[in-house]
Amino acid sequence: MEHYVLGSLLFTLLLGLLLFRKMFQSRKLFSDRFGMIVATTYSGVFNFSIGMHLYLLLPDYAEFISCVVVVIGGGSGVIIGSIVKFHSVLAGFFHGTVGALMGMMLGVVVYNPSLCRLPAVNEAMLNQSIIVLSSFISFLTVSTLGLLYYSFKV
Repeated sequence: MEHYVLGSLLFTLLLGLLLFRKMFQSRKLFSDRFGMIVATTYSGVFNFSIGMHLYLLLPDYAEFISCVVVVIGGGSGVIIGSIVKFHSVLAGFFHGTVGALMGMMLGVVVYNPSLCRLPAVNEAMLNQSIIVLSSFISFLTVSTLGLLYYSFKV
């Protein structure tokens, strides 16, 4: 299970870096409105996936992971926002931080469903939930970043 989550995390990082490179190459073509939409969408979805996968990999280090996730989310949001337009830096920061924290919270609920008053799960059901949720979040990330990549061509 850990190998699958790690592979999904690396795939998400690779896809995010490829889209980041494409965004950097065509940064002069953005209008303010399109730049704001790209910064909020990219940083929110990308960091949501990163936050969830990091917590699923290291659930025993929740405090450390939460600090790392906030730094990664805010930093990547600022970088994405500054590439797109200067006005989008703050929006990228907030969406990146919130997306990363929401992803981490989803990972916490997967490991301990009783936090949301859901029925407790056994080990086999936990592994199945992690794999299904990781697959769904990877699909969501691929489809969202694919649509953003397509929007650069149109």
